[in-house]
Amino acid sequence: MKIAPRFYAPKEAIMGSPQATITAAAGDATATLTVSEPGILSLRRMVVSVSQDGALANAPMNALVSASVVALEIDGSIALLRGRNTPGAPAGWFSPTRPDHFVELPDIHVNAGQTIALTLNAAALTGLDGDFSFACPFFPDRYRGVAPYTVPKGGTQVAIASPVTAVADATAVALTMTVDTPGLIDLAKCWLGGVIAPTPNVDAQDAIRLDQWAYLSSLVLPSGENIILGQNAPLPSSGIISQGRQINFVKLPVVKVVPGETIVLTVRQDSGIASAMRWGAPLYPTAGGKGGVNVGPGGC
Repeated sequence: MKIAPRFYAPKEAIMGSPQATITAAAGDATATLTVSEPGILSLRRMVVSVSQDGALANAPMNALVSASVVALEIDGSIALLRGRNTPGAPAGWFSPTRPDHFVELPDIHVNAGQTIALTLNAAALTGLDGDFSFACPFFPDRYRGVAPYTVPKGGTQVAIASPVTAVADATAVALTMTVDTPGLIDLAKCWLGGVIAPTPNVDAQDAIRLDQWAYLSSLVLPSGENIILGQNAPLPSSGIISQGRQINFVKLPVVKVVPGETIVLTVRQDSGIASAMRWGAPLYPTAGGKGGVNVGPGGC
């Protein structure tokens, strides 16, 4: 394992694991992130989603805090959770609403094919039958698309957003943000919102926090670049961009846009219940499409 020095990355992506099934009856369950290209992966800023599939009386839909982390391993050999007698750390360690990072896990340089495996156990939540995945900020060794921009200091901001869109259970749905004025969109400060329909046995506060325990399928920029990365059909935790987060986990790029261009976030939820989702981001309008600072590769 090669530990990378921490630095300001002007343009990060999100790398994630595929969804894994987790049930109280089965015990341990593992989701594995398989690296798709070389770069720096931040384990310190990892975010996890654990969702219940269908309403369960007297139990949360957002099952993260009911689960325990029983293993976290790099390449199946480097253990980041230690202790004797079968340790089980609270999975809130990786909550999207944590106010700070509980453990200063390393940022590591990885190559394609390397793995990060997270094993959870949800035996404490009797009857749980759900899914989980995790997301990590990722800084690729090679840029793709155009070099990133920085936002103008003290610049005026407005908001840009997608329409509110219905998201059926176990279905990937595109939330499309369509530009109507030239400018710079700061995706590092984007926010995702979601709510499931009022349902018996579902707590109202849980229902309005779908954005913390859903999943991301892709995030496609006007250039066509998808910044959701990983192998084996990754579905990283939506909590990494949840409107309920208390810190920004990932430095997504600032994107220069002109009217008519789109940024498309594709999301999925597995609650077993109909829902609606939408997302927004700050936009810095620039007359004639000018403005902002292009930092270029290496401008850290």
